[in-house]
Amino acid sequence: MKQVYIVIAITLSFISTAHAESWGAVIPAVEKRAAFYLAEADRLGYANTSKSDVDYLDYYREDHECGILGRMLDLADVVADAERLDTPRIADDLSEIEVIQLFAAGRTLESWVMQAKHALSQTKEERVQHWNQSCADSERFEYAPSLLIADVPSFNAFAISNSKNSNLKTSAHSIAMPDFEGRDKSARMFRTRIRNGLAEGANFNGHYSFITFGCGTSCVMSYITDTRTGKVFQPPFGGESTPELAIEFKVDSNLIQVIHMGDTSEECQVRAWSFDGEGFKLEGEDGFAREGSCNYGQKLVSK
Repeated sequence: MKQVYIVIAITLSFISTAHAESWGAVIPAVEKRAAFYLAEADRLGYANTSKSDVDYLDYYREDHECGILGRMLDLADVVADAERLDTPRIADDLSEIEVIQLFAAGRTLESWVMQAKHALSQTKEERVQHWNQSCADSERFEYAPSLLIADVPSFNAFAISNSKNSNLKTSAHSIAMPDFEGRDKSARMFRTRIRNGLAEGANFNGHYSFITFGCGTSCVMSYITDTRTGKVFQPPFGGESTPELAIEFKVDSNLIQVIHMGDTSEECQVRAWSFDGEGFKLEGEDGFAREGSCNYGQKLVSK
């Protein structure tokens, strides 16, 4: 994947969840920075005779488009690997090429602002359609998933509290192991898989380890283990009863989103489950026609 040189002087980290009010604050700031770069380039004698700045702008337009859409659709982890936040050098002794680069930086930020304003004016459905057509599996975003809008809640709607989120990382020496001879004997057959997964630490709902592994063709098993007590829970999905299973979860949410084959081979089922530390609750479900496979390169986006 090629790197995206987005020349932005402010950080985008606080808009990774892409709330409209955050973008509304970021866009004017980037617009102001673009004007500053262009004014500085003009003051330092930019002659507008080089084609390199235009090439620079055109080359990165698609990257701005996909980067912004990805952040607005909660795919910051996908687009972040292709972004490098950078700034041009500002000084009175810039070389000719540095002045050209400064002008290009301003033009590039103008393009970023244009793309951000356009994306902000779109509905979620339009953003998803645009992402699927222009970004998913494209040359520059070759690992980006296609998106599926489903009538299930978002991870943000089930974010865990700050107090629970304050100690997400559990050191390896403090992880409790399951009691496979007693309380957790129902999972004893997979004790090696579970122990290996636990060794990697918490990755779900604050201090839980969500462990998945294959169990044959189109078969995925899953277990959730409390890193503090070692208690093992088995979700209401997985194994041969839910073929073509894909699971999404986050360390700062207690929601689990799943896609798997439905009652027939012609349909796929989408479901969202919450986990409260004791059991699972179905929070929403949807379905769509199966084409090829239910879990092939797709990611859920809540309506």
